[in-house]
Amino acid sequence: MATDPGKGKLTSTDFRAAVSQLGLHSCLPEDVWTTFKARTFVQPQLQKAVRSENLSTEADMGPEDHILAKGAASIFVAVERDTTGDHHFLDAPLPTESFPSDHAIVAADVFFL
Repeated sequence: MATDPGKGKLTSTDFRAAVSQLGLHSCLPEDVWTTFKARTFVQPQLQKAVRSENLSTEADMGPEDHILAKGAASIFVAVERDTTGDHHFLDAPLPTESFPSDHAIVAADVFFL
């Protein structure tokens, strides 16, 4: 499988293809992120810092966390991404002072047929 050469990671498209080949599906649509990392100018490696106006284009945002289920035998009824620890989602870089992880919490209710 191909990887993103810039980051040495499996691309989202390749991940989805592999999951599908195994007869599984993810609870998340393709266009959502569960990690949103952007260095600030006060962190080491200043050259990697991202200006706030460039967050959407330069930050490391990816769909890295999934709940997988077996094919058509299951349906995700309710899916939630939480970046606060209080069942709320904020579209902002992680970690924060109140939420120390750089990955969102992914939760889902699954209905098995």
